[in-house]
Amino acid sequence: MTSKPRNGGLLNKHIAITRPAEQAKKLAELITNAGGTPILFPLIEITPLADYALFDAALSQIEDYDWAIFISSNAVQNGMPRLLKKGIPKNLKFAAIGAITAKELASFGAKHVLFPTEKSDSEALLALPEMFKAKKVMIFRGVGGREILAETLKARGATVTFAECYQRTNPQKNCEVLAQLYTEKKLHGIVVTSSEAMRHLIDLAGDEDWLKNTPIFVNHARVAEQPLALGLTVHVAETAGDEAMLTTITNSFIFYFAYGSNMLTARLKKRITSAEKLTSGCLAKHTLLWHKVSKKDGSGKCDIQITGNQEDVVYGVVYIISRADKPILDKYEGLNNGYDEKEVQINVGDKVIKAFTYFATNTNPSIIPFTWYKKLVIAGANEHCLPIPYINKLETVPAKSDTDSTRENNELAILNQKLNSD
Repeated sequence: MTSKPRNGGLLNKHIAITRPAEQAKKLAELITNAGGTPILFPLIEITPLADYALFDAALSQIEDYDWAIFISSNAVQNGMPRLLKKGIPKNLKFAAIGAITAKELASFGAKHVLFPTEKSDSEALLALPEMFKAKKVMIFRGVGGREILAETLKARGATVTFAECYQRTNPQKNCEVLAQLYTEKKLHGIVVTSSEAMRHLIDLAGDEDWLKNTPIFVNHARVAEQPLALGLTVHVAETAGDEAMLTTITNSFIFYFAYGSNMLTARLKKRITSAEKLTSGCLAKHTLLWHKVSKKDGSGKCDIQITGNQEDVVYGVVYIISRADKPILDKYEGLNNGYDEKEVQINVGDKVIKAFTYFATNTNPSIIPFTWYKKLVIAGANEHCLPIPYINKLETVPAKSDTDSTRENNELAILNQKLNSD
């Protein structure tokens, strides 16, 4: 079977979710199932009103209205029980800001709920033909919020009343938890699904580097406006829903197959800190060669070459890296300057993982590697417990001493650091 990039694609990745805790559960479960660790850090807390007098006063006039528009699932959960208690007029039609809110309305018995299918926002709802004919509209929402829906309907001649049935507060006093997680390399992304939560995040974090260096995942282009204006890294989900958000998060990470010195975790993480091992595996119908001409020192570096022979395999390590880090790795590897890249299928037991890797475009069959480079490759193979016959074969590769002792010592320093840490 062939696994899609998102299967296990969040291994060892820590993703903060800023939604209200109850609403974060499904996405947290999806992140966990994808191998990641969700961090619940709600920047919005939904609470009932202290006084429902104004809401009940609005509701007392519901018989005069032809449309009840619900802005969110929160509006449904906090408004529908009171509306059901009063009784739903037969002529009242329901509309929702999107499919998720519409589904929530249906769970309360609302029938034929109108909602936009392309996007989940006020603009998309307003574009529906039925909204041009609306005469009297009651908008169920939290205290405050965007005014575009009401203002547009009023401009079209409709009478609009707000039925505010809950309030939003920020339970966080600071972002020290996220800052500390970033310091510990345990923060790889932040999910923000409302402009209000985004304002809270930016206000609390200020001009801190950890926020500048952490990708933010949002559910709508509108939510992305403020962070983009500040130069932050933002990924926008293509559609609404937790599954779409998970896809957006996982697609920000990619699989990389290392078969040379980058198999050594410490060496790769020194280059790109986001790298995390997924698994070891093998590439069939390829052979490992040491004939790539290094532009830096002229020695031989590893390369994979397709043979078409099923018995030929190259063993290596599949890493998960941030897509944003790939240009950094490209530069280290010399993409378009001695190496090119391709997608390969790595065999891991009875599964196949698609990953990208590099292959040499500048080769010389007569060159051999330096001994220090060979040591790094073998150290990586031993670290990840590649098959002993394969490691023994690596040991037999001819190598030569580097006349530049400073370079050799610098390259091997990472092995000494690893030994000391062990």
